[in-house]
Amino acid sequence: MPVDLSKSHADRRKPSRDVTVGVRQDGMHSREIEMKRNRGEISCAECRRLKIKCDKQIPCQSCQRRGCAALCPNGSLATGQGTRFVIAATEHLHRRITRMSDRIRQLEDALSVLQASHSTEPHPLLRENFSVADSADKPEEQLQEEEEDAPADVVNAFGTMSISDHGVSRFFGPTGGSDLLLLENEDLTGSPSQKTDSSDSSKTYSLPPELKRFSYAFPFTPVGSVEGVIALIRNHLPPWEQALSICESYLENAAWLFRSVSRQQLIHEMLPAIYRKQPAYPPDDYSGPHDLALLFSVFALGSIVDVKLSTPAAEAEGEHYNQLALAALCLQPVLEKPSLVTIQTLHVSSIYNAMSGSEVSSGESSMETTWSLVALAAHLSQTIGLHRDPARWETDPKVVQRRRMVFWDLFIADSWHTLSTGRPPAFNRAYIDCQFPQDEDLPSSLEGGAIASFGVWGFRFSFECVAEVAARTLTATAPRYSTVTELDRKVREFDISPQMLEAIRGGPDVDPRNIPISASMTAFMLSHLREVILMFLHRSFFAQALIEDPENPVRSQYAPSFLATVRSAAKILSDVHEQFAIQPVILSRFWSIWTYAFSSAVVFGSIVTRGPRSHLADSAMAELNGACALFAKASKVNRRAAKAHVILGRLRDKAQRAIAAVRGPAPTPQSDGAAWGIKEEEIEDELAVFAGRTRVFRSAGTRTSTRRSCTNRARRVACTARAIHGIRLALRRSH
Repeated sequence: MPVDLSKSHADRRKPSRDVTVGVRQDGMHSREIEMKRNRGEISCAECRRLKIKCDKQIPCQSCQRRGCAALCPNGSLATGQGTRFVIAATEHLHRRITRMSDRIRQLEDALSVLQASHSTEPHPLLRENFSVADSADKPEEQLQEEEEDAPADVVNAFGTMSISDHGVSRFFGPTGGSDLLLLENEDLTGSPSQKTDSSDSSKTYSLPPELKRFSYAFPFTPVGSVEGVIALIRNHLPPWEQALSICESYLENAAWLFRSVSRQQLIHEMLPAIYRKQPAYPPDDYSGPHDLALLFSVFALGSIVDVKLSTPAAEAEGEHYNQLALAALCLQPVLEKPSLVTIQTLHVSSIYNAMSGSEVSSGESSMETTWSLVALAAHLSQTIGLHRDPARWETDPKVVQRRRMVFWDLFIADSWHTLSTGRPPAFNRAYIDCQFPQDEDLPSSLEGGAIASFGVWGFRFSFECVAEVAARTLTATAPRYSTVTELDRKVREFDISPQMLEAIRGGPDVDPRNIPISASMTAFMLSHLREVILMFLHRSFFAQALIEDPENPVRSQYAPSFLATVRSAAKILSDVHEQFAIQPVILSRFWSIWTYAFSSAVVFGSIVTRGPRSHLADSAMAELNGACALFAKASKVNRRAAKAHVILGRLRDKAQRAIAAVRGPAPTPQSDGAAWGIKEEEIEDELAVFAGRTRVFRSAGTRTSTRRSCTNRARRVACTARAIHGIRLALRRSH
């Protein structure tokens, strides 16, 4: 058939499809595909792009293996070389982040320059928590960990530096606030009668100048002959009967806690050898000067804990023997030739300094001397390898037992002094493999089995709890609150055997006043030892809870620490009060006990002064009044208790003023100390020092001189201003 030329080319074309209709159809198709992928009916977009098999799960196994599970099922990576790995598709994101970080730094620099031209204060947007200059290169997980449960006020608990007029400084870590409060009030000694009696009784003991020269030279050896000095020191040995009495006082009243010198070594070996009652044979012949120093150190400590002596007489006699011990110790180089007896002497001397309270250095605290002696003994013990178990090379069981006992007794002292002062420990547990010693006085149960004694329990508790708390809370980086709660649980779960307590107390029907002093003091220590650790552990977070919400600290996120500190403080004060009624004399000789009781009293005083409107204020005030009454009684026989009593008296006065102002006829709406007529720094002072906040204390002399210089400068400025004003008036009159 011939072609019909009557129809044009345009007429022969089919009508074109509407573009908008096609777009709508494509969109509906895409949504339908997405819905099918969401239902798992077809392969995900990424598996379809890679042309691999998909298990049609959401997310599928293929996307999970490749690290792009978040894209499944409808998302996909950009098509191109290398996109089989997710990191290749994120390179453009890293480049963009880098460009943005550079841009932010440039803007921060420009803002800093602009702010500096108008003000000396940094711009609010340039604070450390807003700046990205230091955190741009850190992983996101690391930044989240650093920001987690670490508020700035808690992290600020790094300790306190005390600086005197002459530049002498002392550092106390986060847990050393109680000692610092007592140190800052060093001039507030005990009663005048104590000072007078102590000074008068000390005059009855005089040493020759030659002995004083060696005593004051400790720990170095003066130049000159030592033979004559040894004879002089031996001439000051007490009579045999008195020496036995002093040694028995040491063994009964001090050896229950300090076990480095045993009865076997003291009574059966060292004392007869030095007094030449029986022959001695090497290596334990006890003929050296350090052996003589150890005996005099035991005499000094035995005199301090002698309950038959008054406090001034015990301190005077103990100081006399202590000076002789230091002189004998200097007869042989301490640092170059240490022995096991040298370590024992340094340790016993540190105990004496901690318990004596003698004001031999113009009233300076003996706490620093104690810390230095413990640190010196610990470092010298590593010189002779006490931290390694002696059974590896020593065959004599007696020597093995003695070395183990000396080491662990020294380890306990180092751990507790570390926690009390907030300073680094001398021993690192990672380098210790010395086994625990056997307890020579191990009691037996009714069934014939051995009962865990206080000595073995104390070694384990110090190693597993005390040293652990010190190592994880006194570091340069503040501990996380999760670490604190973990340590709290560990301390609470450290069990005290009921059989051990029963064996120590002698049974439920035994009167506590009728049991020996050693058993009474051991039961007393076991009753609240864990509470002391818990109070050290929670004190910073207790303060933070009290600062966040003074009226109801229980609403703070650190409420567990607040409650734990309050319970521990109440338990410590209760136990000290009961034990002081049973054994007042011997309890007054242990100064550390009164430091812990003082810390407990500061806890309740802080609750009242910070939150007098709190529902805990009345009970806390009652506890504070009871503590003041307790310290008032103890101040008559203990110098540290006398100092603490003065501080607690001032704290009680502030607490009473705070309560009176709040409950007066016209209470003010504010809830902080400024509203009660009390200076804010007075309230912050005890709480900040107790919590170990970062502070710098300067002595009163420095503050007075600074204040005086400022006053003089102001006077000179005022005089100059008056002179200028007079000159101007004279010029005006002349014109």
